[in-house]
Amino acid sequence: MLLHSAIALALCIVLGLVTPGLSTTHNYMPSELGRGFGFPFPPHNKRRAKEVRNAFRGLWLSYRDNAYPHDTMKPLDRKPYMDDCWRLSAVESLGTAIIMGEKATVQNLLQRLRMLDFEKTYSMNQLVDVSVATSRYLGALLSGPLPPTPDTAPPPPPPTTPQTHTTPPPTPHTPPTHPPHPTPTLPTTAQPKRDPQTRP
Repeated sequence: MLLHSAIALALCIVLGLVTPGLSTTHNYMPSELGRGFGFPFPPHNKRRAKEVRNAFRGLWLSYRDNAYPHDTMKPLDRKPYMDDCWRLSAVESLGTAIIMGEKATVQNLLQRLRMLDFEKTYSMNQLVDVSVATSRYLGALLSGPLPPTPDTAPPPPPPTTPQTHTTPPPTPHTPPTHPPHPTPTLPTTAQPKRDPQTRP
């Protein structure tokens, strides 16, 4: 629960929702997190973003050391709490770790999530909440833009070599040959024979 609250707080600060004095027309995002966006990043936000990242890192390490592979950790006594044996906190932390640029945490999470088996539950006849499985697990797995790993990275493109296109030599043009057309024949009618000595 504490980890979820920290994630929500982190996203709010990163997106600029809790920074006082910001209008809705200005989006502030840390330059090292929002590479390529070019948003302005006031100095006081840099300190706050660093504090949020440190809080997330500490909460992740606390969950990893005290509650993993259970779904969640009770925040006060740091005891694990298991719902489905599907490492819910680890799954939901992946997207946040990617957004925050926590490369070591992302690699650690990816290694742990490879062992995830959705065909097994904590107990034999345990019911699975379909809504939670869809919104939290599937949503977290789809929303995390996974960085390519050596086993999932696409193969590099083949080296490009300049190709020479050769055109075939021209062939002499020969006119097409058509079958001869049959000569039309007119129907003939029987003509009476004339006597050559009579005039018409």
